[in-house]
Amino acid sequence: MNNQVKHELKILPEYFQAVWNGTKTFEVRKNDRNYAVGDTLVLKEWKPEDGYTGSGLVRRVSYMLDDSEYVKEGFVILGLVDSVPNIKPGDKVWIIDSADSSFFGKEGIVESISNTDILRARLKGVVGDWPLTSLEVVE
Repeated sequence: MNNQVKHELKILPEYFQAVWNGTKTFEVRKNDRNYAVGDTLVLKEWKPEDGYTGSGLVRRVSYMLDDSEYVKEGFVILGLVDSVPNIKPGDKVWIIDSADSSFFGKEGIVESISNTDILRARLKGVVGDWPLTSLEVVE
């Protein structure tokens, strides 16, 4: 396990969609969490009137700008990249992101990897196909 931190954050639908489709590759955030390059952002779509929608995505912080000459004091601009781990059949993994809390933290062995719309893994003994971004290799 590394020293990077996983941050679960709310994101409004219009910004969520832009990150989802790749047109928005950054986040502007108040730096109340001591963000750092390498951290993982779990962005959960959230509507003020309804709460969480159940949609989410994972991105890794690739760059951080906190220079007060360019960014309002106390805020940061975080560069985002897809967070796809290097996972292969036979690896032991655990589920680090799931809308269904009964799956969070479960471990499994990767049986196969498929590439339909996104890279997914089928785990032995765990129902469903899992996006690689929701998995982490157990050391």
